[in-house]
Amino acid sequence: MNQADLEQQALEQLRRGDLRAAHQTLAVLLRHRPADVALRRRIQQVESLIRQREETQARIQAEPLRYAHAYIQAGRLAEGLQLLRAALARDPNNERLRTLALQVARKLREQVPAEAPAQAVDPEAQRRAAERARREAEAEAEARRQV
Repeated sequence: MNQADLEQQALEQLRRGDLRAAHQTLAVLLRHRPADVALRRRIQQVESLIRQREETQARIQAEPLRYAHAYIQAGRLAEGLQLLRAALARDPNNERLRTLALQVARKLREQVPAEAPAQAVDPEAQRRAAERARREAEAEAEARRQV
């Protein structure tokens, strides 16, 4: 593949948002043009975007866990368990998360009377409660910032 094709391929990958593939393509192009300062700068920009995306993903994944802990601390085990399960769906190999979810599920089973299990696992009610708690936490955080 010639240099023009590599450049075109990298631009197409960037348009699609495939930053890792674009980075690889630009690295191949850099081997053909090692003195190209603009190309090095573009590679640095792509690396920066990759880092930003990874940091954002880490924050997104950390948020539900933070809310889950807040729910659990407040005694709202069903809501906390729902968030833990969602986090486990994203990271099924996380043993710490799995252990915590199991502990919360056991506590929840002990608390829920035998005649009300359907209510305890109503996903829509749990989703609404989680959303309400998230909004409350955001409002509280905003109020603290304004003080």
